[in-house]
Amino acid sequence: MGEKLLTATVASLVIIWAIDWFDGWYDRFLERRGLNPRLRKNFRMIQWVVLALLFWFSLVNAGLPPKFGSAFFLYVLFIYSLRGLLVTASSRAEREKQDRR
Repeated sequence: MGEKLLTATVASLVIIWAIDWFDGWYDRFLERRGLNPRLRKNFRMIQWVVLALLFWFSLVNAGLPPKFGSAFFLYVLFIYSLRGLLVTASSRAEREKQDRR
């Protein structure tokens, strides 16, 4: 994983961004349809189950690592921290843009 660390990090961030974008779009889509909030929640839970299964089968197909050690989990936390940084930075930029108006 070391030789492809930058590629894996950037690809992971792009995938996480795409999932966040789709989740926001899907929530607005369901809301515009006037669905009951409980039904919207169920549809969103189904969305996460489908994504979890998709990523799990992709992981199994690509080949599971020999062991899930602390390095693997630290890398996942690193990616999640970068995602948090990007979300915070983009929301700050969005607020500043609205303040200028």
